[in-house]
Amino acid sequence: MTLLESRITNCYTDFQVNEIGRVVSIGDGIACVYGLNKIQAREMAEFSSGVKEIALNLENENVGIVALVVI
Repeated sequence: MTLLESRITNCYTDFQVNEIGRVVSIGDGIACVYGLNKIQAREMAEFSSGVKEIALNLENENVGIVALVVI
């Protein structure tokens, strides 16, 4: 196991759900989500399917979220 893998494995994972949003549209790996009023740019979120994503584009009504794909 590499140093990076060991640090990721031992990272803090006690997360708390603060908000639940609704996906309005998806295209080119970016989801437009409504209802995440408190999310901040570059904050990690998670879809109900378990896919992790990062919030990038914050607008008044919607948030642009990029899905992370692990290969």
